[in-house]
Amino acid sequence: MSVNLGASPAASSTDRHRVEVGMNGESLVYQYYRRLHCDTEGFESDSDGFHVDQGIKISWPNKEYLRGNSNQVSKDPYDFKITKNGLTTYLEVKTTDSDNPQPCKFSRREVEMMFHRYRGTYNYTVCRVGPGDEIKILEEPATEVREGRLFPVEMSFDLDAITGTNPIDH
Repeated sequence: MSVNLGASPAASSTDRHRVEVGMNGESLVYQYYRRLHCDTEGFESDSDGFHVDQGIKISWPNKEYLRGNSNQVSKDPYDFKITKNGLTTYLEVKTTDSDNPQPCKFSRREVEMMFHRYRGTYNYTVCRVGPGDEIKILEEPATEVREGRLFPVEMSFDLDAITGTNPIDH
């Protein structure tokens, strides 16, 4: 599925392209999870996702944007919310159209959600969509970082958020 966002006077062509690539990746992940659950179980669609008979609900906040029914992309720190048997998994989709992908970048809210688990009430999963529509799935990236199996490529900090000062004696 391909997305055409049209011309927006407020967005540069680079921004429009980035959003288009992201929406295409989200669409592929949506179709993947839909096939994964619907091949063996019945489903019914609703306005923001689909319900599977076995108690699974997948909601996609950007679905209305993709359909052209909304002019804003969701500001949620995730792209999908999957609830099954009382456990919620949030999926963040990172998409590239480059044959030489760069490291995934995460917003502050995405990092906060990734590392701040609410005592087992949800999981956080990252899906990376690359050239050839390949989907890589990394469940619980925060655990992988904490246990030394995944390393951040770069980090940045808002040093203005530090309270207090340490005087330098000359």
